[in-house]
Amino acid sequence: VNIALNAFVGPVVNAANAIAMQINNALNGFCSSLSVAFRPQLFRSYAEGKNDKVFEMMYSMSKIMFAVYYMFIVAIILEIDYILEIWLGDNIPSYTKAFTILILLSMVPRNLIMCLSQIVHATGKMKVYQLVSAVVISVVLPVSVLILRIGMSPVWVYVFNVFMCVGLYIIDMYLL
Repeated sequence: VNIALNAFVGPVVNAANAIAMQINNALNGFCSSLSVAFRPQLFRSYAEGKNDKVFEMMYSMSKIMFAVYYMFIVAIILEIDYILEIWLGDNIPSYTKAFTILILLSMVPRNLIMCLSQIVHATGKMKVYQLVSAVVISVVLPVSVLILRIGMSPVWVYVFNVFMCVGLYIIDMYLL
């Protein structure tokens, strides 16, 4: 997506994307640390054949990660202008606010997918799961190029990304 944004709309929009991704990466790092804390218990429960406990842990992990992430993104979205002004001063690139909000919203289903993927990894049956996920994620680039080529706003690239993440979550639930 970075390459497509740079090629079609230029480095200023790419800078906005980089800023939004830095905010996202900070939050995502925190949430993935929560996910790692559940992993040993989840793997052990699966190995012992305690499927009820595995699903109970997955639901608990999903709820905790959703609640924590939701608290952070609501605070960031409500105060995005203030955060960007403190961080960047008056030099805020166009689209930074929109990109940040949309990237954070797209991460809600991705964080829930993180919980599901823990179970798939515990089973060791990752081939189909990884293949389907890779195919769905790889659709982002050509669709992004198409969106930008027909002259739509770069914001639509991230709107599509939100829908793609929701779709991927639904597919992952089915595969699980």
